[in-house]
Amino acid sequence: MEDTKKKRKKEKQPKPKYNALQNSLYMIRLAWKHERSILFHAVTAVILYVTSELIDLYLAPSVISAVESKVPLKTLILTITAFVGSSLVLQAIRSYINGFQGYSRITLRSVMVALRNEKACDTSYINRLKTDFQDKMNRSGWSLGNNRASGEAIWNTLVSLLQQFLGLLSMYAILSLVDVRLVVIIIICATLSFCVDKWVYAYEDRHRDEFSALNQKLSYIGWIERDHIIAK
Repeated sequence: MEDTKKKRKKEKQPKPKYNALQNSLYMIRLAWKHERSILFHAVTAVILYVTSELIDLYLAPSVISAVESKVPLKTLILTITAFVGSSLVLQAIRSYINGFQGYSRITLRSVMVALRNEKACDTSYINRLKTDFQDKMNRSGWSLGNNRASGEAIWNTLVSLLQQFLGLLSMYAILSLVDVRLVVIIIICATLSFCVDKWVYAYEDRHRDEFSALNQKLSYIGWIERDHIIAK
């Protein structure tokens, strides 16, 4: 048993047919065709996030600058109120959009489930007896099984990537006016952080076969327990 496990580990996993960029473009095209509000929510969330972060970033320097300039108390209060009020309004809008985007994501996931079922019905019956086809069906079912599955989680990943990318560009534009060495340090730290995050969050993808095997066993158990002959 141990030798078999070692041999499986040594075997190179086949490369996926589609890469991350192709999968992302497919999801964007699918959303554009069936549920365009997802794209609107994603773009809006990115813009609001970056704007909110910039407002929070400039709050403290603006207040300190106003105090050092000895501006009137009324002007100082108006400055603080403007920054804090803008930040609160943006957070409220973000919360509102986050509350509604779940419905559109569920709608698109339902479309994907329908496409999966249509493929299962249209395929040749002999394919349903093949192990690789059953494995792909189990993987696709697992990917669309709930709100936290990859069928919906991909939007969180895409939004997060866009937020971090635009945030990095904004910080680079700001810090380029200060010191080039500081910009280099931030880029190095951001790159290291990205590499670590990619390795951690890719754990599920690296162990996809293990999860698929477990899911196949659970599906078999769920099917077997409904068999009246075995129950007797």
